[in-house]
Formats: sequence, structure tokens, C-alpha cells
Amino acid sequence: MKTNSKRAVLIALLVAAAVVLTACQANTPTTTATTAPAATTAPTAEPVSAPAEAPVGTTDAEIPDKTFTLEELAQFDGQEGRAAYVAVDGVVYDVTNVPAWKGGLHAGGSIRAGGDMTETIKRAPHGPENLEAAVVVGRMAE
Repeated sequence: MKTNSKRAVLIALLVAAAVVLTACQANTPTTTATTAPAATTAPTAEPVSAPAEAPVGTTDAEIPDKTFTLEELAQFDGQEGRAAYVAVDGVVYDVTNVPAWKGGLHAGGSIRAGGDMTETIKRAPHGPENLEAAVVVGRMAE
């Protein structure tokens, strides 16, 4: 291949990569879902970063306005590519990227995401401080 041909191929590859990256960024959701997703689709809610101390002593101002019923929370079970959420003391946490909750399962699979873990965490060998790696995404509906 001539140098000009190599340069043209390289430029074409760079342009293609830029187009793909731009398309991926354009398809990123930018709003939080306000209604429960259909059972056949993966639930989506945009996580909102919380302060490091969020699990212990989270103030109402630090919790996003999104509220979840137990039925809505159950859809976030971490299975089949869905996000994994758990609730503790009325606060809902996204544990999708927390290694101890891989695939929505915790403690060897005996505990599943998608529910209120308040009583479970009281019996656990650790407390809610282990949720520091999670992101606060909302609160439970009253």
C-alpha cells in the first residue's frame, strides 16, 4: 500500500470510530423514568451520586425525588441485565456495580436484589455501612 492509501485508510477508521462514539453517547438516557417500566423491558433509572456517608445519616435533601413501591422495586432484581436495587430504612440503593451484589445476588445467592433489605441487614454480620459503595437512587413510597 502506498503511504497516501495508508493515510486514507487510517483517517477513514478514525472517522468511523468517532461516529460510533458519538452515536453511543447520543443513545445514552438523560432522564429518569417516572413510571414503572413494562415487565418485559429492563427497568431504567438514572442513578444520582450520593455523598460517601449516604448509607448512614443520609438527609432528605440528598435523596432523589424518585419513589418506589415494593412492586416497582422488585423489577430491579439484577437478573437478565436489569439493574439491582435494594431498600434499607426507606432509602433505595443501586447495587448493580457493587461486587458483593454481582448479578443481583448477595451472600452466595441466598439474598436477591429487588426488595426491602432492612430486616435482612439487621441480621447480617455487617451493617448498612457496606452500602457506601452503592448509589442512592430514591426512597420507598409510604
